[in-house]
Amino acid sequence: MQQTSSAAVLLRPPPSNTPRACQADRGRIRNDDWVRSRTPFFESPLTGAVIDRVAEEEAPLLLYCGAGVTIDRTGHSWSALIQSCFPDRHSKNYPQGPRRADIEALATIAPEQLASSLVHTLRAVAAGSKQSLQDTLRRRIKRSLYGTAASWQGGELSRNIVQLALFRSLRGRQTTIFTTNYDDHIEQRYREIRGSIETLKEVGVPGLRVMGINSDDPVYTLDPLRMDPDASSAHITVVYLHGRVPSAGPVSWPIVLDENSYAATAVEVGAALIHGFENHPLSVIVGSSLQDLPLIRALSSTRRNGERLAVLTKGSHAHDLSAEGDSLSLDLLRDRAAELSVTPVFADFHGQVAQLASEMTLRTAFPKPRNDAPLSWSYMDRLDGWWREWSSTAGLDPQLPDKLHEALQSVLPLFDLTPNVDPLSTESERYRLELWVRAFPITPERQLVRWAASDSRNLDGAKGKCGPLDTASYLAPVRAFVEGRAGAYDIADLEQGRVSIDRYTSKAFLAVPIRARDCIVGVLTLASSNRIASARMTRASDTTEKAVAYLLDLGQRLLDA
Repeated sequence: MQQTSSAAVLLRPPPSNTPRACQADRGRIRNDDWVRSRTPFFESPLTGAVIDRVAEEEAPLLLYCGAGVTIDRTGHSWSALIQSCFPDRHSKNYPQGPRRADIEALATIAPEQLASSLVHTLRAVAAGSKQSLQDTLRRRIKRSLYGTAASWQGGELSRNIVQLALFRSLRGRQTTIFTTNYDDHIEQRYREIRGSIETLKEVGVPGLRVMGINSDDPVYTLDPLRMDPDASSAHITVVYLHGRVPSAGPVSWPIVLDENSYAATAVEVGAALIHGFENHPLSVIVGSSLQDLPLIRALSSTRRNGERLAVLTKGSHAHDLSAEGDSLSLDLLRDRAAELSVTPVFADFHGQVAQLASEMTLRTAFPKPRNDAPLSWSYMDRLDGWWREWSSTAGLDPQLPDKLHEALQSVLPLFDLTPNVDPLSTESERYRLELWVRAFPITPERQLVRWAASDSRNLDGAKGKCGPLDTASYLAPVRAFVEGRAGAYDIADLEQGRVSIDRYTSKAFLAVPIRARDCIVGVLTLASSNRIASARMTRASDTTEKAVAYLLDLGQRLLDA
């Protein structure tokens, strides 16, 4: 009998139907949570057409950025941001006022309505002083926008949007960014990118012009480097429609938060939006649910002006999505968007929105694919190219489990833990480190495979446990992959009551996506035997940040091809 080599076993592709492990996982996901498209998002003709359309646009481009653009940095939707600003406890000035815990326990209330209650509460707490109310709002909003999670979760969407604007500028194309967000994460990403390339003497760097809607004068301007300052494309313009609460420096008032401030600024905001849509042949709406009333009014008023694309996520809209991918909710939203002359583009996951912006940037930088430049290839070609190279070289390394074990011994001291030599001991918190890989990317099954683990003697390879890529997955590495950012997860949040959590040895997870060739190709997951509330790895933000940085570096070394 002919023997099968170990390499052949490790690299044996899954059968044409879904592997048994993934079939079991799929059976634990409710149909109403199953939100993947039948056609992979980056293989969809519409996705390819959108990438080409944006990359080829030479006229001024408008990027409208809603709360979803920086949610992977702030951790807050608009509604969650408002909730977070309520007092933690009752105030002597307003003892009957609501607390944050009271608000979070309520059913969903329209954000602007909830904001009116927030302003009333804070005004009472501040004893009626307008200046004190402004100071209180500033402190609370700033605390929520720049919390500790933002320092290590590191979402990519805001960075990728800035990179798109930058590469357009280098090609002589003007870009304006409208944002309803208060935070300055877009500015921060610009400064990071500028700092990384400003010493490259052969590369020009566009400047930055930050504007509000209540003044023709910019909040501030950064001059371009090695570019004609008078050229229309020499500056990236960022316009704050609802006010600006920077991480440092003064606030740009008014902050459009509640119903009164919405009404007071409706004319100015509406005029800015209408002017923007009328003067840009192409507008791309990102991070918005198409619910903001000033946006809808401006879209309605400019239905015959230019082309508008809206990038949305299915999980936010397809509440009735079936296992076959059908959804009346999506059909109705497409019809509504058509009436507003908007073309909706539905990504399956939030992480795909950031990747889409990256694909637009790469196509702008490389109008045609080149054999000698992998970054000029399409997303699926880059992902498959990486897989073929890695899986035939580094992916076959039988020492991968040992490397993960050694890495675990290095990361535990960050949490003041001594590596436990007895994996069965119950005397202390126990950890394991797993490497999950985006294996066989061009097969119909879209999944992650646990390729190796620190407590295993052998390399699992393609035989390892697998999980379909879905937002409802109970697997932390899959959640981090589809969200496109590092995340900390408790088993109760992952399982959501589907099965008993007592069956799990690991109960808390720190999952970090790893990139190669500008694609997420795997996830490193640090798993603890404790629940998230008592796990050392998430007890202090500074040590969590160090652990994430360590895992990023490790993952890039392990998955480099």
